[in-house]
Amino acid sequence: MKIEIVALLISLCSIGDIEVCPGVMMKTQDSTAVAQYAISPKSGKHYVLVGNRNYKRLSDREQKETLVHELAHGKVYEDHGVASHNHGKKFKKACKYLVEKTGVSMSTCKASI
Repeated sequence: MKIEIVALLISLCSIGDIEVCPGVMMKTQDSTAVAQYAISPKSGKHYVLVGNRNYKRLSDREQKETLVHELAHGKVYEDHGVASHNHGKKFKKACKYLVEKTGVSMSTCKASI
């Protein structure tokens, strides 16, 4: 499953003009989050942490929307040099840009995806 996620993520990064595509880390612990964008404090590497069980339950469309949502957090960092922990103006602008590029639903930009 990780290979499929990485392939989709690379494709979305290319379509969305994201220069540094994040890596993928699978989480096996129970978590309510399907995915989270994270930056390692030690290495500075960017990752999308994917909740294995929750992600598997999503349709293909929902998986793509989830990754676009997380990439919007990374786009904020890439464009502004700050981590986006919330879903404010910078996040919404980045998310709208990615939605237009990738063709996913605008509901992707809501906080509770």
